[in-house]
This record gives sequence, C-alpha cells and structure tokens, in this order.
Amino acid sequence: KKEQIIGENDLRYCYYSMEANVVKRNNPDPSFDFDVSLNSLFFQDGDEMEIEINPGSPMYVSLFVFSIESGADQLVSRLYPGLLPNGHVEETQKISKTTIFPRGKNMLYDVSFPADTMKSKISEVLYIVATKNRVNFNLTRFSIDEFNTKISEIPSNEIRLKHIPFHIIKQKIKD
Repeated sequence: KKEQIIGENDLRYCYYSMEANVVKRNNPDPSFDFDVSLNSLFFQDGDEMEIEINPGSPMYVSLFVFSIESGADQLVSRLYPGLLPNGHVEETQKISKTTIFPRGKNMLYDVSFPADTMKSKISEVLYIVATKNRVNFNLTRFSIDEFNTKISEIPSNEIRLKHIPFHIIKQKIKD
C-alpha cells in the first residue's frame, strides 16, 4: 500500500494503491451457508461478545478475529476452537442447529481495547469459517497472508467464509 498526498489550493488529495492476491474459486455450493449475528456491533473494553450462528446444513465452525490495529503483522487470532488447559487445541464440533459461541459455561469472549493506541475507537473483523469437513487450524495466530493461504487451500464447495466488522470503544458510551 502506497500513500501519496498532494496539496493544491489549500486542498489535500490522497491517492492509494493496493496489491491483491486474486484466487479463482470454482464450484461453490450455494446451499452450504449460514446466518450469523453478534450481540452488538459496538463493544467497550471488557464487554462479552456472543456470536449466534444458524447453519443451513451441518457444518464445522471456526472463529477468528482480525486485529486491524496490530500494525504490520496484521494478526488473525483464533477464538474457537480454543486451547484446552493441557495446551492442546479443542476439537471443533459439527453444528446442525442454532448455536451460540462461546460454548460452555466457563468460556467468555472478552473484547479488549489495545493499550498501545491513542484512538478512542478501533475496528476489528470477526471471521467465521464454516467447513463441511473438520479443518485443523493449529496455530493460535496467523499473519493475514498465512490465514488467506490456509483458507484458499480448502475446496470452494466445502467452505463458506463470512466477515463481520465490529467496533471497540475505549470510553463509556454516554446514554
């Protein structure tokens, strides 16, 4: 990404360029799909996130958060399946009816505001990966390139990927 700023007559114009890896995906399965909703699109530091997924057919679900604020690394962190106390990754379960994540009484998805930013609001993206067969995402963090490579390795008729942007607010919202 390159940025060029040109000043002219007290006006500033910004120009950006972008590089993209475009991958042709053949034969998607339009009947393999799901609806997703969050308990909010605006969170404060420490709020709990709930993710409701309503599958159109049985599927395995993996959840990730893309942290735009993580800088050059641009990390994608796995939420589900999570780590077990023994350090192993829990096994994702096939869902066939409406399911709310996190699953289990002792699990929470707490939203946290990064300490190293001066901004009052940041945006992140929840990635929901649904697959027909179990896929092991063994890493807890990926670069965005590693994540996109892993996703592109799954045949297009066996995967559905959705992105849900959400915002984290540093200060309490005034009523």
